[in-house]
Amino acid sequence: MSSHEEAIASAETAEAALDEQIYGLSVECFDVPSVDDALRACRRPNKMVRISTAARIRAAGLDVVPTLDEPHGTMVVPKPLDADAWNLLQRLFEGPIENPYRLRR
Repeated sequence: MSSHEEAIASAETAEAALDEQIYGLSVECFDVPSVDDALRACRRPNKMVRISTAARIRAAGLDVVPTLDEPHGTMVVPKPLDADAWNLLQRLFEGPIENPYRLRR
């Protein structure tokens, strides 16, 4: 997640695009034993990524649902995504780490 404003714009885009009308943020979900395995499976172009677990997100009262094609998911967030909700999201994810397997464009 980059900025609060970008997250709001992303959630609004998801809500408009998904048939389910989900207000949330795009995530990728993997059932793998390690962070390295998740990064290897992800292969996104992002230089930096942040890691969490569905269990941690759900324990905070939010949800992660499969959307689009696997491994894509959407983390359902409070609407509006106010400062308190944004701060909660920041606490749910580890700090940024480098993605050594990123796809280069």
